[in-house]
Amino acid sequence: MKYRKAITVIMVFGFFFSSMMIFSGSANAWSVHVKWTSDIPKPGGYIDFHINILNTGSSSMKIVWVGVHFDWMNENYYYYSNDVSDDKPYILKSGDSASFNIYHIPIPQQITTNTYHALKIGIKAADPGLIFEWGILYTKYVDSSIFVPPIQYVLTGHVYDESTSEPIKANYEIDTEDGAIVCYKPAYNGYFSIELYPGTYIIKITADGYYSQTKTVTINGNTDLNFYLVPILYKVSGYVYESGTNKPISGATITIGPKTTHTNSAGYFSIQIKKGTYTMSVEADNYKDYQTTLVVSGNLKKEVVLEPVKKSILNNAAGNGGDIASLTMGVLVLVIFIIVIVGLVWRSKKRKENYDVRDEDTENLETEQQMIGIGEVNKEEDEITEKLGKLKELYEEGLITEEEYKERRRKLLDNL
Repeated sequence: MKYRKAITVIMVFGFFFSSMMIFSGSANAWSVHVKWTSDIPKPGGYIDFHINILNTGSSSMKIVWVGVHFDWMNENYYYYSNDVSDDKPYILKSGDSASFNIYHIPIPQQITTNTYHALKIGIKAADPGLIFEWGILYTKYVDSSIFVPPIQYVLTGHVYDESTSEPIKANYEIDTEDGAIVCYKPAYNGYFSIELYPGTYIIKITADGYYSQTKTVTINGNTDLNFYLVPILYKVSGYVYESGTNKPISGATITIGPKTTHTNSAGYFSIQIKKGTYTMSVEADNYKDYQTTLVVSGNLKKEVVLEPVKKSILNNAAGNGGDIASLTMGVLVLVIFIIVIVGLVWRSKKRKENYDVRDEDTENLETEQQMIGIGEVNKEEDEITEKLGKLKELYEEGLITEEEYKERRRKLLDNL
């Protein structure tokens, strides 16, 4: 009797325990969707996981732990989400989904690349219990994998103008050996950079106004590759004529951008130049300068008509190599020379007039002496004659005017 009671108690507890176990595990139906960062997994790098769990069962479930295990980790080691725990469980209703994040999982530097690595996603949860709100926790796992590609290396390149060594804007296309296009991108300012897996690639560079260039390169480390494109040259030619007469102008200077040439005896010119927009100027002696804008995108013919100009003396002087300063000095010297010549002529004329007056005075004095019957010039006459001579010198030197000279001379003759 004693043992029968004990057996009855054990059976009752066993019934409730087994019932709880059966009902607690009857509703745990769910699915998992795994997503990791868009960055390509690299040796020595990190990866972030976003695990989405969908409750496909008929009742709610309590989630208390979500973790991830990789094949390169120690057995039973998991990185787990901080979004959920025993202290903060997540109740996922039937038909709902929730995301749990696991950040900054390190990838070993020496990991095997170009292969899939196994991962296991674990979830610890509980379903509604028969007696208690939640039954016993259970752990389930989902197996998956992640691909770690080969190590990538950096290919950098520069594109230059072959004639000037200046960088040019271009486009680069990278293809595999079997013709698959890896990328087609612009190389701004003549520079490009791209990460590539080890292998052999075909690099093609194209640029507007240049011949394309192709190179084959094998990538097994960081590589730098330079391209020098040859510009496509177009012919700009034509004739230079004189306005009105249509006479060809020989020796005219033609400048188009950085290129310069001269017309021949037939007025013909020709320049090879690459595609672009340029200023064209034409200059020739005794003609007005000509200037226009040329858009070169192919071979081009151009006729130029120059207007003749009539140059002044100053223009001729300046055109023969003299500058404004030397021209001004020459004019000044010429003016001074003319003034000196005029002064010398005027002085010579005045001296002649003075000599004529002196001769006239001498004749008048002799006549007057004869009229008064003087045989010899006395002392007083000598003094008057001396005064007349000095008076004449004053007049010749311009110290007295002609009127003063005549008045004082008249007085001296009156005294005589």
